[in-house]
Amino acid sequence: MKVLGVLFIIVLTIISCQQKSVELPTLGVKGIQDTIYNNSKIWIFYKLEGNDTIAELNKNNSVANTHWVFNIDKRLSLKKVIPNVQVLQAKKEKPSMHDNGELMHNYYSYVDTLSNKLSLILLDSIQYVTEKSINRDSILKQDQFKHLFIDSKKDKVFINDQLIEKDKIEDIISRQLDSGYIKINLSFDKGIPFQHYIFIKALLQNIKSDSMIISNKEYIN
Repeated sequence: MKVLGVLFIIVLTIISCQQKSVELPTLGVKGIQDTIYNNSKIWIFYKLEGNDTIAELNKNNSVANTHWVFNIDKRLSLKKVIPNVQVLQAKKEKPSMHDNGELMHNYYSYVDTLSNKLSLILLDSIQYVTEKSINRDSILKQDQFKHLFIDSKKDKVFINDQLIEKDKIEDIISRQLDSGYIKINLSFDKGIPFQHYIFIKALLQNIKSDSMIISNKEYIN
């Protein structure tokens, strides 16, 4: 089974006279475009019930011993999305009698508008932390790296409390790499849309350097 094939941006489904849709994030950023065999496609739909926006999870295809590809509507907020992702992360971590010993990965999908292809972002080992505040002093004491805190709040991005333009993230990090080893820490406002979250994740995935690591803890508050 292939993940990459015919390009689609919007999937519209009618079930029980209720309209649900998945409008994938669209980014002008390169991503993983390898063919992923043996995969399960997981959908998180954008659904309207009255004045309420609901993230409806379709996990029926989440076969344990496969790669999982999360197709998530870009309009949903992280507050709606992350609890569903956490549920499935916990499911994947449970031992399975069908485990064949092959390492299986989790991915987020989006449409790369540069190549007009479906692309992927690896999300293995991410631990979402939903604490209301981050003890930065404690984090700074843990490692010998220079720490960069990327904070996403609404439509703004801050690096170490300095407001920056989103498309300058790569340049700023690249300049920091010239001065030694750095560790990237990510914090996201739970109200931001998934589109904004996935944009930052895609940018960071494209930075290849032995002098940089990205913390597997992501703070959603």
